[in-house]
Amino acid sequence: MSGNSAKRGKIFLLAALEMEVKPLLEHFKKKSDSPKLYQAVSHETLWLVCSGVGGRRAESAAEFIAKEKPDFVIGLGYSGGLSPALKKGAFFIPREIGHISGEKIRCQFPFQTLESQSAGTLLSTDTIVQTPDEKAKLHRHADAVDMESFYAAKVFNRNQIPFCAIRIISDDAGESLPFDFSGLLDNEKAIVWGTLRMLLSKPHKLPALIKLGLSSKAISRRLSDFSLDLVAAIQKS
Repeated sequence: MSGNSAKRGKIFLLAALEMEVKPLLEHFKKKSDSPKLYQAVSHETLWLVCSGVGGRRAESAAEFIAKEKPDFVIGLGYSGGLSPALKKGAFFIPREIGHISGEKIRCQFPFQTLESQSAGTLLSTDTIVQTPDEKAKLHRHADAVDMESFYAAKVFNRNQIPFCAIRIISDDAGESLPFDFSGLLDNEKAIVWGTLRMLLSKPHKLPALIKLGLSSKAISRRLSDFSLDLVAAIQKS
């Protein structure tokens, strides 16, 4: 669907967690909890689904979206930086999305301007990448990492639905996460309560956690603003 214009039809945005796109939700109304489905207040053809973390949940959400036969889907969310050139808060629009197995899927873009900003590879893994050493090893394969995009892209590719990803770097290549969040990814409540429990056992991590929370809030706002501007441009094209 790359080209100079996109037809005005149903558009889906796909994110893992509501907290990643919380400012964006101010412009949507919730339609269901399973899946977490939202419709834009001012654009009835614009929808948002929050899948939950991980490949299985992303694949299930993508299957739901595919049944709605959208014109295209845009994946939104955080990514860890693998390339030292990608600093925290930077946007990353990959040209292709890969898996650690080596399989890759080419992104398709709603218009040429967005495609011209794309570069590199987004890698989806099955576990959180925590440390600079882990990131350095994966940098041989890609520029940034998440846990969902490849699984969604696989579904959309199979159903011939154009899909691209817009990620924002939440932690750069030289940064370690303050906690091991691997066991806390069932839902957003589990993340919050699990983090509080870990903080009780490691109170010296509080400054790093506060810093992470503040930066996450700022980048969520940037991602949401960018997404709204992008959708407005698409609908006017």
